[in-house]
Amino acid sequence: RTYVVSQNYRYTPDTWTIADLVRQGKIGEVGQVNIDFFLGMDFGGGFRHSMEHPLIVDMSIHHCDLIRFITGLNPVSVSGDSWNPPWSNYDGDVSNSLLFEMDNGARISYSGSWASKGIHCSWNGNWMIQGDKGSITYDKDGVITLHEVPGLYSVEKTTVIDKLEVPHGEGQAYVLNRFIHCIENGETPETIVDDNIFSVAMVYASVEAVESGKKVPVLDDAFLALLK
Repeated sequence: RTYVVSQNYRYTPDTWTIADLVRQGKIGEVGQVNIDFFLGMDFGGGFRHSMEHPLIVDMSIHHCDLIRFITGLNPVSVSGDSWNPPWSNYDGDVSNSLLFEMDNGARISYSGSWASKGIHCSWNGNWMIQGDKGSITYDKDGVITLHEVPGLYSVEKTTVIDKLEVPHGEGQAYVLNRFIHCIENGETPETIVDDNIFSVAMVYASVEAVESGKKVPVLDDAFLALLK
């Protein structure tokens, strides 16, 4: 049987275009990424407000999966901290700062909060992806900019990138259409359970990291056993 997880954040013009730029090698090998996700979200009570780690457990799966989709890298370890601002109407830690190490040695800095007072970003977050040939920035207005840096640090050329059209529909529509296509043609969907486990592992490892205060492996023995 083939099981697919609906990681719909991958399939928007914004994220599709950013991932395409990285795959084309426009910024070279990815070395570091900064992601900032800040929203002030009052869900009017309910389960999120009583969770110990609402942002990490209920939201960050999308950003963890985007990290893997956009960079093409898989996680090795994570460290970090979480907290609850004094003004928060959540019971648990609704803010966090995480640092992922990826399998090529790159570091991903991910900071987020659902209790943000200030200018908010989109649900994708604000991104700066840096490689040895330049960087890609993505802001709250959805503007994607390529900064070409062929030398050491000086930007030689800056280009605002036109967004690509996602084939077969966007978001959930793409996931379903792609799933049907793969089943009918004997192909493998991108977000099968075997792949998605890496994104899920990032979430569970993040919880362990902030609770223990230690750097922890993303793929422990239990997760590795599931891959066999």
